[in-house]
Amino acid sequence: MDFLAQVKERGLAERTVATRERFDKFIRDAVDQWHVQMLTVLRDHWWSEIVGDIETTMATLVPDPVYHFYGRSLNVSDVNTTAAARAMYTSLYDAGYYPGGVMENMRIACADWGIVVEAELTTVLPGAAFNLPHVQIDPALPYQNTCYSMQSQPFDRATGLMKGEIVYMSDLTEIFIARR
Repeated sequence: MDFLAQVKERGLAERTVATRERFDKFIRDAVDQWHVQMLTVLRDHWWSEIVGDIETTMATLVPDPVYHFYGRSLNVSDVNTTAAARAMYTSLYDAGYYPGGVMENMRIACADWGIVVEAELTTVLPGAAFNLPHVQIDPALPYQNTCYSMQSQPFDRATGLMKGEIVYMSDLTEIFIARR
């Protein structure tokens, strides 16, 4: 399958495919079948964010998933219903934003309850998404940005699906107008 051709954010395409290859290696190296299941669902969820596939995004989530975002750089609201999760993703995809992003220096830990991912996250988001009072940001322009992130994805053992995401983001280490 030609993953490179599927990536919507062309300026990050090669690095995005490298992230997918890292996910695939984590899956291949996992010994516990529950860990393989969770890693596969997480990879599929992340990839659906890369390609803007709302049905696959939603198919990886339990009903009423919970999303919490921590960090001062972004204006993001918590989500705790299926309708709110669908609306969050649909609004991003429809506006041409694909939040999965590139994850470099990625480390993953699996446990019975879920997965924790630590990485340097690079993505492209609209200027309106940022809370940077000392930086001149045009809310209508796309910005490539990088931060350190730690993401916790709890899983429902009965369904094998993600219960949502708890995302901690550092201050941005870079931000500039994306070349699209």
